[in-house]
Amino acid sequence: MAQLSSLSPEQREQLKACLSAPGSLAQDMIATPSSCPHCQSSELQSWGSSGGLPRYRCKFCGKTSNPLTGTPMARLRKR
Repeated sequence: MAQLSSLSPEQREQLKACLSAPGSLAQDMIATPSSCPHCQSSELQSWGSSGGLPRYRCKFCGKTSNPLTGTPMARLRKR
């Protein structure tokens, strides 16, 4: 908070736009995972979708996950 005064007016406008855009931070966190969050294997396959998010199944351990698994946004009812 103390560093907000050191931002330029252009940077303040960019920050304001990022914070006011609904769901923009959540959308940035949702990306295709490169490895299984359970066993770290890179053998993932698409496994449908649930709750509007794509699901992936690990070919090695057989567990399913979505892009939010293992993040602070996992298991939230309202993203």
